[in-house]
Amino acid sequence: MDTKKKKLILALFISFLMITSIAGFVSLPEENNPDIKKYKGLEFSSINNKWVVYVNNNPISLSFDPESLEEQKIINPKQLNSAEKIYFSSDQNESNNLIYQELNMLTQILTPKSVNSCFEDSEKCSKLPIKTCQDAKDLNKVVIVKKAINKEIKYINNCLEIKGHETEIIKFIDQLIISLLTA
Repeated sequence: MDTKKKKLILALFISFLMITSIAGFVSLPEENNPDIKKYKGLEFSSINNKWVVYVNNNPISLSFDPESLEEQKIINPKQLNSAEKIYFSSDQNESNNLIYQELNMLTQILTPKSVNSCFEDSEKCSKLPIKTCQDAKDLNKVVIVKKAINKEIKYINNCLEIKGHETEIIKFIDQLIISLLTA
């Protein structure tokens, strides 16, 4: 092979490498630019497997993509916010860390004071009030959160009962957060 052909092949090879490198760089997503979605006038960013929206400079995170959440029709958000206090009753003997994280996000956007409580007496509930649906009133609402095999979500007489698998409970809490943010 003569020198001219070698130089031409080398030049074409270097050009090919440069063009494919540029094309690869342009097509790669930036790691510092999170996935952003607009949903019902809110801008959510995907950060660490959560969907985060800022409300009054405070981050509110959801476990589920807001576009995948169906609109909850169990309770009007204004009903919850009409109370002076909301008691969040759960089984303190169960491991509910993910549920508690989601409830914490919910309490940040609720107007009434939130109080941690139990729906049945146990050693871990010795310093917490016991609140069931029978204790629910117009100004002191009760939210019962309970892991169960079958999903059941209902709002009757100022008491919101959320029962189901952990994932179902978290998904409903996310739906409730969205309905409060977009009300």
